[in-house]
Amino acid sequence: MQNAPSFDNHTRHGIINSMSLAPDLLKILVCPRCKGRLLLTPAEDGLGCSKCLVAYPVTDDIPVMIFEEAVPWTPGADPGNA
Repeated sequence: MQNAPSFDNHTRHGIINSMSLAPDLLKILVCPRCKGRLLLTPAEDGLGCSKCLVAYPVTDDIPVMIFEEAVPWTPGADPGNA
């Protein structure tokens, strides 16, 4: 099993808070690389793509939907707890 990556570069003061994305927004957001559905990470600090195996961080409740900013992710893994 891989070590879970960390979103430390995308947190304020090293503290990860649960995001408050509107459910309607979560329904329409897709992976910018494959256009696949995104899943909320278990720690609710990112959006994961099970096809590309990356998670996009959420900073100040704003999803950072830039593929180069994504971190490796395995569905079921928690990228917030490295």
